[in-house]
Amino acid sequence: MTCYHIMEMPQTINLKKGNVSAEEESENLGGEIIAEWSFYEPSPTRWNSNAILIPGALAFLFVVFAIFIKSYFFAVFVLLAFGIFTGYIRKSPKNTRFMLTENGFSVGGQTVKMEEIKSFWIFDRGGYFELSFHTSKTLFPFIKIPMVNTEPDHLRLLLRRLVKEEEHKDQVIDHLARRIGF
Repeated sequence: MTCYHIMEMPQTINLKKGNVSAEEESENLGGEIIAEWSFYEPSPTRWNSNAILIPGALAFLFVVFAIFIKSYFFAVFVLLAFGIFTGYIRKSPKNTRFMLTENGFSVGGQTVKMEEIKSFWIFDRGGYFELSFHTSKTLFPFIKIPMVNTEPDHLRLLLRRLVKEEEHKDQVIDHLARRIGF
């Protein structure tokens, strides 16, 4: 089987397993590596320091109101929420590796066997491609992976040999996340 090797991947750290190399992940899945690439996880739109003033001002007003009504728990909650919000905005995106073998795929240390995959679809978002897998999981059945430096037509041909291709529809949460800037 042809190996579609995009780039050399550095080791990633999986907190459950420690350092995991591409070879170890391939052994966990079993089978020859068909395709792999590395991508940065989508991060929220970068906000400048002026853009944080509005949420900061709202948080300040809520804290003042909470103290006025003597709800100190609410004041602490607002401060914690604002702290988490600012931390999330400022975090740098994480580099994640995707690996596809004939027995399944691994993304960010999480493995999915081919038996769990119902279908796949490649979204074309105006030059930006996204690989979508429909799995048998109940809570989050769709796994979407950004395609970086990868030829979508070639990957589609490789995947058709392993999994059924079926058009996936975007969910409402996907539209909202894109509109907000996530």
